[in-house]
Amino acid sequence: MIKDIFWKKYSLNLILGLIDIGLIVFIIFFPVKEVMKNINELVVLKKTIFSLNEQENNFDDLNKSYQANFETIKKVENVFIDSQEPVDFLIFIEDLSKELTLSTKIIPIASQKLKSDIWPSMTFNLSCNGKSEKLLAFLEKLENSKYLMEIIDVDIRKEKENNDQVEAEFILRVYVR
Repeated sequence: MIKDIFWKKYSLNLILGLIDIGLIVFIIFFPVKEVMKNINELVVLKKTIFSLNEQENNFDDLNKSYQANFETIKKVENVFIDSQEPVDFLIFIEDLSKELTLSTKIIPIASQKLKSDIWPSMTFNLSCNGKSEKLLAFLEKLENSKYLMEIIDVDIRKEKENNDQVEAEFILRVYVR
């Protein structure tokens, strides 16, 4: 009988203890599992926010750099002539010839793009007649102009009729956009 009372008392306590432990595990384990899942999501979101902030800072720096160099970028764009309508360049050559009192003929040449060429270009054959110092001034002004170009195959000779006049032929390669 003592054994039965003892057994009932402790078995009931044991059963209630196991139920308590089960409830504690159930109450703690599942919420902790959910909390850990939420913490992992929070870490991923913070990494994403950090990455987006980093990208925004990089974009702002790039935009500031672009704004600071905008004038330089515009100048670089103006170095190349328009391949569809090189009118501005041809007017520049004609005005320069008139200014220096040179007789100039401009003949476009079908140019071939070589593998070594970095940029596309247009090629012109120029024939100039005039005084030698005017021709040198013409070449110097071409060299110092705003256009990106190179002079190839220069051929200068004196005119037979007039000794102070020279005739020059050269190929002018002008880079286009």
